[in-house]
Amino acid sequence: MPERNDIDSNGLKPDETFVGKAKDFRSTKRKIKDFQKKRRMDAAEKFKKEALEKHGKYINAIIGTGSVTRDEFSSESDLDITVFVDDTKEGVDRKKRKEIEKDLKEIADDCGKTKSGSHILHVQPPWTITEYWDMMRRGSPVAHSWTQDATAFYDEGFFGPIQRLYKMGKLPATRKSAEKRMSKVPKRLNRAERMKVLIVAKDIYNAMTNSLQAVIVYMGEEVPAPKQLAKIAREELVSRDLLAEEYVKQYEEVYSLYKDVEHNNIDTMKGEKVDEYIDMGKKFVNEMQKLMKKIEISRKARKIQSNYESMIKTSVAALKALDKLPEDPKDLPDAFNKHLIEEELIDPRYKKTLGKVLEMKKKLNDKDVEDITEHQINVAKDFVKGFMRDIHGLLKERDLKPEDIKESMKPKNAPKPDEIDPEKNKDSFKCDECGKDFKSEKGLKIHKSRVHG
Repeated sequence: MPERNDIDSNGLKPDETFVGKAKDFRSTKRKIKDFQKKRRMDAAEKFKKEALEKHGKYINAIIGTGSVTRDEFSSESDLDITVFVDDTKEGVDRKKRKEIEKDLKEIADDCGKTKSGSHILHVQPPWTITEYWDMMRRGSPVAHSWTQDATAFYDEGFFGPIQRLYKMGKLPATRKSAEKRMSKVPKRLNRAERMKVLIVAKDIYNAMTNSLQAVIVYMGEEVPAPKQLAKIAREELVSRDLLAEEYVKQYEEVYSLYKDVEHNNIDTMKGEKVDEYIDMGKKFVNEMQKLMKKIEISRKARKIQSNYESMIKTSVAALKALDKLPEDPKDLPDAFNKHLIEEELIDPRYKKTLGKVLEMKKKLNDKDVEDITEHQINVAKDFVKGFMRDIHGLLKERDLKPEDIKESMKPKNAPKPDEIDPEKNKDSFKCDECGKDFKSEKGLKIHKSRVHG
């Protein structure tokens, strides 16, 4: 049998070997990378065009640096863009540089994003040509790195010559600049250590301050200054048993820490202590979030109870004036519909208002008001006010005097507002301010003295 050279030892033909497939894979991978690089270069061209249209008279050069220009990028890498501004021209002051920086960032942000949503271009704050030349002269590693790897997208003859001089070895870093740079290292480390403490203290302080201020403001007070915050928290929260004293003391401790760091009284802090303060801050903010939720529910409860009482008392007054008040409180909705709505004495939309008010009251009794929004409560309140005005007008048409109307709002033999709810616990005592139920009158009195003053 003749030897078959077209089959290898694995029984595969040459075009079926793993070597051939690996080549195909590398070719495809290279094509994808070339496409990704082209996309970034196209974005850079778009950036150049719009930047020059906006501030062309001040721009000397636009360069790209980083992993993309070194061909070491990934699909999520961005292309670093640096713009050189000619500060030898009149009008290029600090304010102008800030304006240019803001515009350049907006242009870069509009030039596309990666699949994960990050911007495809990352524009550095603009450098002036005098700053850059001084950095090159002093042997700055940043400036040298830019010069070595950069790709110029726009150049008026400023960047190109410097890059050629650098590659020709005409701009070496001097020994003196290296020694000077080394002498700054300990100071930089000390500053980094202090900045770490400052950042931690400031962030924890701001988190605790902002969350405590939010709670105070949510209660209807003015935004208190941080210096007065502990005092106001004790008056508005601790005194009403809404917040434990320990949290106010924690705030005072962090406030004092921040001031000590700010005034350079503390430079370093052990990692364990930093972790303690971070943990304290997390627990404090979590407590403020729970407290705000509690206040929100309490405020909703008061509004729902107020809407309910106003609607029921006004309905009772109207039906009594018409001599149609039912003996059984449970029959009030039916009497409301029959004698006020069906006889067209009031707008039929108030039937829906009564239904909404009763529905909210039932949820309040069931302690299930979280899904009721402030907007829904306020809309109901507006309709209740309208209903009260219409009933007031109706009663006046029946030749009742205002004092008679007021008196009829509290009839001796009429049902109390809560009696309309058949599921109401007759043995409970309800706080008329927040709607909370208590099993005894004594418990209600203690609650009112602590929470509502």
